[in-house]
This record gives sequence, structure tokens and C-alpha cells, in this order.
Amino acid sequence: MSVTLTLYPQQVISEERFPDAAFRQYVSDQIDTDGDGILTKSEWEAVTEIDVEGGYNGTKIEDLTGIEYFPNLTKLNCSGNPLTKLDVSANTKLEELSCSNQELTVDVASAIDHKWSFDLSTLFDDWSRVSNVKVQNATLASDSKTVSWENGAENPIVQYDYRVNDNGQIMTVTLTLNYTPEI
Repeated sequence: MSVTLTLYPQQVISEERFPDAAFRQYVSDQIDTDGDGILTKSEWEAVTEIDVEGGYNGTKIEDLTGIEYFPNLTKLNCSGNPLTKLDVSANTKLEELSCSNQELTVDVASAIDHKWSFDLSTLFDDWSRVSNVKVQNATLASDSKTVSWENGAENPIVQYDYRVNDNGQIMTVTLTLNYTPEI
């Protein structure tokens, strides 16, 4: 007699896998259907849409690490959260991404002679997926990674194409860089 045991991976809903407390709570409340603190294959495969516009339960989401655990995600709305980075390269079925009104943080130390700059490559784990970078109200360096603008100028608007997967699926993303000095 032989017994075949098939093991499916599980993901514990932990700070290590989901560092942002608000996103971790969303995953626990909305995706962990049996409430056991573990995402099973059937739970993560069932996720096709995540809507965390403005945060979750009154708390803004600053980090969507863990989004890669949802391979069937087709729609993501993370607008109105202070995200500084978003990597959806593992979400190869993603068709719709809304991430407007982000509060991108610009490193104050990058201000030289009343000019601000922001390295766009800090937003991505894989810069090779980015193409057709265009800016308004700013200057784009020849490397197409660094945006710079004068202090007091209108907020720069950056638009680029992001290759979501190796099948050629492209999303066009538009960001507005807002600088708010710390008091």
C-alpha cells in the first residue's frame, strides 16, 4: 500500500511577509476566509481584486509588500496611500492598477541650490521593466531615472510604461511628485 501526500504551500500572515500593519489587517480580515492566520493556496488563488483606496480601517497603507502572494490579481486600487514603492512584477495577470494621489517621499538631502531631485529607480526592484518615461514641470536626466525641478515650481508629473510580465503586458502609470517639507 502506498500513500501519496500532496502538500500545498501556505503563507503565515506575519509581519515578515506583510510588513505594513494596515495591509496585514486587510489580508487577515478580507482574504483569510477561515480566520486561522494562514493563507492557503485556495485563499490566495481566489483573490482577483484588492481595493485599499485610502487605506484600511482608517489607517493609510505605506507598504504593499506581500502583494506578490496573489498570482490571480487582476485589479489593484491603492490610491490615496503614502506608498513610496510598488512592485507588481509577480502579479502577471494584473490588468488594472489605480495608484493615484500617492504621497511619494522625496529625500530632502537631495536639494541642492534650491533644486529638488528624485531617483525614479528607487520605486522599482527591476528598472528594466520601465520605458517611455516622460515628465512635465521638471527635467528628466539623460539616464531617464532622475527627475529634477526648481523649488516652488509646480509639482512634477511623471508618466511611464511598466512591463507587468514577460508576455508584453504594459501598464501606463502617472505619478505626481509632491514635496511637503517636514516641520
